[in-house]
Amino acid sequence: MSDTPWQDKETLYELYVEKKLTTAEIGERLGCTDVTVSDWLSRHDIDARDPDPPTMTGEDHPRSVTKNELIED
Repeated sequence: MSDTPWQDKETLYELYVEKKLTTAEIGERLGCTDVTVSDWLSRHDIDARDPDPPTMTGEDHPRSVTKNELIED
């Protein structure tokens, strides 16, 4: 492994896109900070994931309830 593996586009793509590791997890594996990983992802034009994707769908999702329905309860 090189002295700066976080600069390698293929390594970053594999860990971030294919294995879906977080920038913090990648930084821990490669010996750098999550900020450094984010910087190199950007330099390599690897799109960032949504940091807080929705986990609820359908009727369980809070946005599926109207304001009036909340007031009535």
